[in-house]
Amino acid sequence: MDFNIVQVRGGRAVMDGVNAGDMDLGFMAGIQRKGVAAGDLVNLASALSEPLFQTSDAPTMSEFGVDFVADGYFLFIGPAGMPEDAPRRALRRD
Repeated sequence: MDFNIVQVRGGRAVMDGVNAGDMDLGFMAGIQRKGVAAGDLVNLASALSEPLFQTSDAPTMSEFGVDFVADGYFLFIGPAGMPEDAPRRALRRD
């Protein structure tokens, strides 16, 4: 299979390209969630090491023989000496 690789900046640009028909498929990291829920987009595969939560029936890339995993880890960093409860206060949803 041959692909034309198109580089754009950010998930919104990928989704815009797919929705406009300028791209047949895109690599996104969550911005497609609402479109998939509405039935406008389809998750074709998971680049994670496990199935997607939203569409668990979508195969993983490893099932296609692709030796690539895009599991993400997020780290929150703050300045030294900040109050111990600062992260909890910052992430609170009131």
